[in-house]
Amino acid sequence: MNLSNVDKWKKIKIKDLFQVGTGYPLTKKQRRPGDIPFVSSSKFDNGIVDDISNPDNLTLCKPNTITVSMNGSMIALYHDQPYLCSGSVAVLTPRTYIHPQELKFIATVITYLIRDFDYFNHLNQRKVRELCIYIPYTSYGERDYGLMCEIVNDLTDKADQHLEFMDGIGWL
Repeated sequence: MNLSNVDKWKKIKIKDLFQVGTGYPLTKKQRRPGDIPFVSSSKFDNGIVDDISNPDNLTLCKPNTITVSMNGSMIALYHDQPYLCSGSVAVLTPRTYIHPQELKFIATVITYLIRDFDYFNHLNQRKVRELCIYIPYTSYGERDYGLMCEIVNDLTDKADQHLEFMDGIGWL
């Protein structure tokens, strides 16, 4: 993978690529068992902490979006299915179509950027909107889908190798 042209990547604000919203302040007591994933501030199971029914017919978050945990586990996650989420999560909905592999790449970049937010430097919806990320573009001025796919696939392969190793030594 050739990352020698990183200096030619474009700096873009999150708000220029995504609409930024939040979920609903549903308490555990308000949640009823169902089949809708409920995403909160967790780095496990892709942030899904429960499967619930839809109380009050709330609007489901669309598939092919990114959630950004604004407290607790500071992580950005890609979601390919509809879901509901808590108010402690920002939901990034692409303004125009972005391929799932690109969304996974962007989520990884965001996770790296938000690692320094904490209780004293709290991440909020406004700060998420203003985050600047660098993403690769081709010489034709289009997002470099091929490079982002290559990076995501490489990271996925490495993660799979680590999981196989851990499983092999009995850690899973």
